[in-house]
Amino acid sequence: MKSRFFLASPRVFSLFSRDNKKKLHLSKFLLSSKSPQFTSRMHSTTTTTSATNTRQQRQRQKKQHLRFSRSVSSSSSSFPPKQRQRSTKNATATTERKRGRGQRTALVASTSSSSSDIAGNPFEQTTQAASERQDLFNDIAPVYDQLNDVLSLGLHRAWKRATVKWSEARKGDTVLDVCCGSGDIAQRLSDRVGDKGTVFGLDFAENQLRRAAEKMEEKTPSTSNETNTAKIKWVQGDALDLPFEDDTFDAITMGYGLRNVRDIPKALSELKRVAKNGTKVAILDFNNSRDETTNQVSGFILDNVVVPFAKMNDVEAEYKYLRPSIERFPTGPELVDLALAAGFEEATHYELQPGGLMGCLVCQV
Repeated sequence: MKSRFFLASPRVFSLFSRDNKKKLHLSKFLLSSKSPQFTSRMHSTTTTTSATNTRQQRQRQKKQHLRFSRSVSSSSSSFPPKQRQRSTKNATATTERKRGRGQRTALVASTSSSSSDIAGNPFEQTTQAASERQDLFNDIAPVYDQLNDVLSLGLHRAWKRATVKWSEARKGDTVLDVCCGSGDIAQRLSDRVGDKGTVFGLDFAENQLRRAAEKMEEKTPSTSNETNTAKIKWVQGDALDLPFEDDTFDAITMGYGLRNVRDIPKALSELKRVAKNGTKVAILDFNNSRDETTNQVSGFILDNVVVPFAKMNDVEAEYKYLRPSIERFPTGPELVDLALAAGFEEATHYELQPGGLMGCLVCQV
């Protein structure tokens, strides 16, 4: 019979059963020879009891008390986690949050040894891991746009529009989209800066750049108003070593790229280096929220919606990469600290709706 929970008091120990709801009063087990109440009763009732009987009675009670202590010790580990946490008055909310993040990190680390079916090596920040991620994004290029549409229910378009707006790109500007992928954000920047502006789209995955160029060619004048958009120059390059001079760009965006680089502080420093004074840099990515409920919802969606759908398109291993990569990604406040350390004058992290599943880091040089 499994116990549901225990209630203990100085006089009564009540055991509630899941099956019959009966309460078993075990008060005699709580009566210790060191208890003041017990001692007072003993003085009043043992006046007519022999010394031998008193010693025998105390020995029996001592044995019973020892058995009771052992039973409490063995059963305490079955308390629900929430009950044990409530009884720990010294734990602060910050400590519990850090402990939870540590447990998730430990889970990711323990999973890595048995997760050969996950592409992109999300568990390491090395040159080899970066090379594996480059292969990952080359592999998913043919289905990347379709999966984005289906899995985000089209919301990725709104998030990308917000990112372009936060960049404050204007007509005639020279702008850069880092980790441009298939070119969605770069195309929006092209519309925003107009035919007098210049747009550079940079990515390390050749297949993504090829797909981005194809999409631009497929656009017709009736849908793109081509005469009023800037030509986009597609560049294969490294976000950690941008092939541009200092102080080049009037606005910079980065969509779903910062989480995938092997050195986040270096990537932020490079963005700051190539930006002109006063430039805004808007960085869109998944949000590693400080709220545990948000993280649980995100994990459930990734495991039960995203990965199964990716499996139908033969890219299951590639999309299993997402969850562990998000769990090791800095939180919003941590990203702000990293941006300021990289030399930005200001930095703000916005959690995007619905549910704060995405975030946008906006920095100013």
